[in-house]
Amino acid sequence: MNHRRVNLNIAAMRAELVPLSAIEARHILAVLEAVEGNKRMAAEILGIDRSTLYAKLAKYTPVYEQWSQGQPEQPEEPQCTHEP
Repeated sequence: MNHRRVNLNIAAMRAELVPLSAIEARHILAVLEAVEGNKRMAAEILGIDRSTLYAKLAKYTPVYEQWSQGQPEQPEEPQCTHEP
């Protein structure tokens, strides 16, 4: 077995790995785009209640937007900059 080849394959896989929340958000947004923003139809296609769709949009849209812009999921704590 060629270890270098295995290492290259693992590196390629890691480059494609994304948080599960980003995948779910991407899918939800793709379905919404396909149905031209009709949330009732999107929820039906996704197999969830419309209220669940609204909750997922509120939760995942910021996560997907952060991930797609290359930002971390959790914002860093602000640094204290006051002087004594």
